[in-house]
Amino acid sequence: MRNVILVAAFLLFNSTAQAANTNPLLQPTFKKEQVKQDTAKQKNKFYTNSQGNKVKSPVKASEVPAGATAKCYDGTYSFSQSRGGTCSHHGGVELWLN
Repeated sequence: MRNVILVAAFLLFNSTAQAANTNPLLQPTFKKEQVKQDTAKQKNKFYTNSQGNKVKSPVKASEVPAGATAKCYDGTYSFSQSRGGTCSHHGGVELWLN
């Protein structure tokens, strides 16, 4: 009986792990190809942050841009003025720059 339970648990775990690899809801929310396209559109674009300040939108760059505060996992640089939500649509923060 114990062996049956162990086999059932293994099969359940294995099928769940495989489903996680194919389930689009469990995949990262960004695609690097899309970032390249979006970044080209975002030059000189800004957003208003939670404090009401105008902040430069994240950009992809080969070198750290002036004023960048974080590097995101998708390769973009953020100019966020607070840590909360930084890189939230870019895979999260890879590195804080200041």
